[in-house]
Amino acid sequence: MLHCMMETIHRYAMVQPGDTVTVALSGGADSTALLLGLLALREQLGISLRAVHVNHHLRGAESDRDAAFCAQLCEKRQVPFFLGTCDVATYAAQRKHTSCEMAARELRYAKLEALCPPGSKIATAHTASDNTETVLERLTRGTGLAGLCGIPPVRGRIIRPLLYVTRPQILGFLAQQHQSYVTDSTNAQDAFFRNRLRHHVLPVLRQQNPAVDRTVGVMTRILSDEQQYLEQQAQDAFDRCFDPAQNSLSGLQNLHPAMERRVLALFLQRCGVEVSAVRIARVEQLLQTGGKQNIAAGVYLTADQGMLKWEHAQAPSPAVGEMVLQIGENRLMPGRICMARLEKINQVTSNCNVHSKFTNATLDYDKIKGTAVLRGRKQGNSIRLAGRDFTKSVKKLLQEKVPVQQRSKLHYLQDDAGLIWIEGIGISARVQPDAGTQQLLTLTVSDG
Repeated sequence: MLHCMMETIHRYAMVQPGDTVTVALSGGADSTALLLGLLALREQLGISLRAVHVNHHLRGAESDRDAAFCAQLCEKRQVPFFLGTCDVATYAAQRKHTSCEMAARELRYAKLEALCPPGSKIATAHTASDNTETVLERLTRGTGLAGLCGIPPVRGRIIRPLLYVTRPQILGFLAQQHQSYVTDSTNAQDAFFRNRLRHHVLPVLRQQNPAVDRTVGVMTRILSDEQQYLEQQAQDAFDRCFDPAQNSLSGLQNLHPAMERRVLALFLQRCGVEVSAVRIARVEQLLQTGGKQNIAAGVYLTADQGMLKWEHAQAPSPAVGEMVLQIGENRLMPGRICMARLEKINQVTSNCNVHSKFTNATLDYDKIKGTAVLRGRKQGNSIRLAGRDFTKSVKKLLQEKVPVQQRSKLHYLQDDAGLIWIEGIGISARVQPDAGTQQLLTLTVSDG
């Protein structure tokens, strides 16, 4: 066991000579073995040791027994000992969606941080068996590559020297040391999912492969290396795609889907949004369809032709009404003018473009049915454009042709039979000028 510990400590540069290491001591087999193992390696590593026990007050007399055991063990081994206490039940009750397990973990780590000197290391007793259980638990609940990397050997100042040590090695080491330990009675209860994995699933796996903990450990080490490499590649790709001046991403279509997801995760982090598989899937869908979406409280993402932009929440644009089209000046959109000009075919000026699709449009006036009404966008419209033999929804046309920021400003013209013009898109085939056209209606949009 000591050889495996030393190898892990060196591989991940867990400590340096002169470091102070605080052992998170529960009194169980794993943490007791961790304390004794580090004591045996203390001179070789050039470190000083201390121990902290956190009493959660969840198991009554048993919790007090564990605290007393840890204090006696440290006194016997001449290790400075510190006791922390916390009220897990009250903490969990105050946070409706936090289980007692999660509350205990949060408070335990907070207390460890509070009781450890600045710059010192905190050693926890996670083992190869814990790593296997963690991977299986994440697989069951759903995870990605990061989850399959298991428990990290080092996280900040937290180190895990026993991470590749198996349970039989730990029990064998304690037997050699003639060292007792305490047992948490809740570990025998199947009420917890983790315990059910330990009691019912892992024994079956170990029948198939007695070295399953080592096998999973090798896998997590390999995947961790690959995860680290991919994280660096993703950061490089993000730096290429991200424009900090515009808070935007572009060039995502050139990335492999796996790299795109990682870049999107970095973008969400930059936006201050918690990353999840569901959110990334929503952003991927947004990139496909275009548009604007409230991705989290106060954060909007806008997608337009492969570009993704982060915006703060804004007040909704005022609703745009409608008006009967007048020959001359029409002011429907704030700050914009739609000028309508009617000319007979023999009076058409040289600058009139029958085929213009954008700020200018020319229609056969006599083909308009009933009243021509100028309006803003409405849901569910479709149109068959001039020169096309099929009908298409306005939504798809906008996604294909008009930047997101401009869509709310567009003018639409309809008559009694339906939509006949969309600014920036074109006119309906139904009002397209032809050889028999007598009067042309020309629409010109400008700012004003």
